Amino acid sequence: MPQHELNRRIAAVTGERVADIARMGFQIDGPPSFAHFDDDLGPIDWDEQQARRRSDLARCGRGKVAFH
Repeated sequence: MPQHELNRRIAAVTGERVADIARMGFQIDGPPSFAHFDDDLGPIDWDEQQARRRSDLARCGRGKVAFH
């Protein structure tokens, strides 16, 4: 989806002007080759995204807990 189309759709949902949305810098979350569908547009749950990316705890060489 081109950036101007994304800005237009967000503006239609939020009631903001397209220029204001463009200035805020909204982007689709994902690599450019990722195919989004209309029902994918919506708020991003950043807590869920962080939980998905967080790996299990692992022990470093000194026995302390480390995140990898």
